[in-house]
Amino acid sequence: MSRRGFTLLETLVVLAILGIVLSASYVLLRPMLERSRLDNATTQVATDLLRVRSYAQRSNRVASWTRLDDRRYRLDLGGKAYEYTLPEGVTFAAPPAGTVLRYHPPYGEFDASAETITLQDARGNGESIHVVGVTGKVIRP
Repeated sequence: MSRRGFTLLETLVVLAILGIVLSASYVLLRPMLERSRLDNATTQVATDLLRVRSYAQRSNRVASWTRLDDRRYRLDLGGKAYEYTLPEGVTFAAPPAGTVLRYHPPYGEFDASAETITLQDARGNGESIHVVGVTGKVIRP
């Protein structure tokens, strides 16, 4: 007599092994996912700073970046305001809330000596963005 299919016991063993493998994968991948979220947020903030600088250069108008609170910031581009929120689990560590970074035309000059924007995740990992004084160049080390 030929047998077709799997027994209930065989199916349960395979499901148990799959459950163990998937839970181990999640534990190993979670820090990588959090790090990726921090990296993406830092890239977005740096890109938005470049956008503000570029706007000041192109439009011949003052443009600014403002930190609103732990997770939100605003771009002011020629009278239009755009608010952005960092991903869940990512917050600003510096500068303090209310900090305004202004770029002036025609060369996109920065109105402060220098500024460092630091973001961190729930585990305390951090990444920084440096804005060079006078020139306003955005550097992400």
